[in-house]
Amino acid sequence: MTRRGSRSDATASTRATVHQLCVAVAQCFALKSDQKLLIERLGDITVEGHTQFEVKRYHSKPLTDGSKNFWNTVYNWMDARFPRAQYASLILLTTQSFGTTAQLRYWNEMDRAGRLDLLCAIHANQADEFEVAQGADPELKRSKVLELQDWILDPIRRDLLESVVPKIYIEASAPDLSELYQSIQTEQLRVPAENKGAMMDALLGFVCRADQPREAAWEIDFRDFDTKLKELYDIHGKATRYFPEKPHPDRISEVPTDTAQDPFVSKILDIDYEDVIPEAIHHYQNAMTLIETHIQSYLIEPSRWKGYHSEVLDIFNANYRKAARNCVDEIHASQDFYDDVHGTGAPKFPGYDDSPTWFRNGLLHVEMNNSQLQWKLKKRRST
Repeated sequence: MTRRGSRSDATASTRATVHQLCVAVAQCFALKSDQKLLIERLGDITVEGHTQFEVKRYHSKPLTDGSKNFWNTVYNWMDARFPRAQYASLILLTTQSFGTTAQLRYWNEMDRAGRLDLLCAIHANQADEFEVAQGADPELKRSKVLELQDWILDPIRRDLLESVVPKIYIEASAPDLSELYQSIQTEQLRVPAENKGAMMDALLGFVCRADQPREAAWEIDFRDFDTKLKELYDIHGKATRYFPEKPHPDRISEVPTDTAQDPFVSKILDIDYEDVIPEAIHHYQNAMTLIETHIQSYLIEPSRWKGYHSEVLDIFNANYRKAARNCVDEIHASQDFYDDVHGTGAPKFPGYDDSPTWFRNGLLHVEMNNSQLQWKLKKRRST
């Protein structure tokens, strides 16, 4: 029985470690260009100078007001050796769901005063329960959780507690290992389905930093991760033949106020073609998102993007010159030109079997925002 229990404990510990590494991979995708991820340095996972995560993987019990996970984490963040001032957020990320009566489930919505009052109320309630129990059993000792609460809420540490409490957030019901492993593949890895598992495993291996000397810091900066992503996409993305799907498939019915004043919308109004604005915004939003998620992140080879971008503009300019030469009625001719451009097939995007018109159309609207391109034709001058 002992051996079986030890093996079970070891398996749970190993899976908890892999879960923590999966969380690290997920956080690497959120790094900004000047940020660095630290692992097992000041806590489980740390975005240097920004956020510190304590990662807990538990299933046997829900997160209650008296959970050791919560109180021990607060205790660690109040430790004199922990550099609290460096962080804007301190996050307890746990696979536990909140208990049905847990008042901690309201924590994230509370202000500083509300959180402090809640901690005091929980402590008072549990201290009263202990006194009642001790009355029946004088040999009863204070629990570890109650001792943590005593220390945390000692008036001598009130200022310290007040400085920590506003930074603490609880992410309960966080994805467990298998769910997180799959969600990263689905939401982050833009490679063929048959290659996702291999690329995910490669990222886990990279995050382990097994190639680093023992004395080296366990850390990953944005550039390291970005370089590794490019390398892995070169290996695992070669079979990709289908152009990415629309990030925002649902069409809009109303013009968003934050987009209505954009130059590309004004240039459509210049040709009195208000009817096409919702569709134009839909194409624009999809193209912008794809440019940000695939092109600026190097998920699409930069040279292929540059060639396609140049070809789209060359074709537009040639067709614009031709339409302008035959222009008599500026408004009607410009509307016809707009429809002709949008209705014509898009040039081939190198590396893909298909090249959707919605992306080409959206790209033109992006260019209308950032350049001298316009839909309005200049009327042919009489000679």
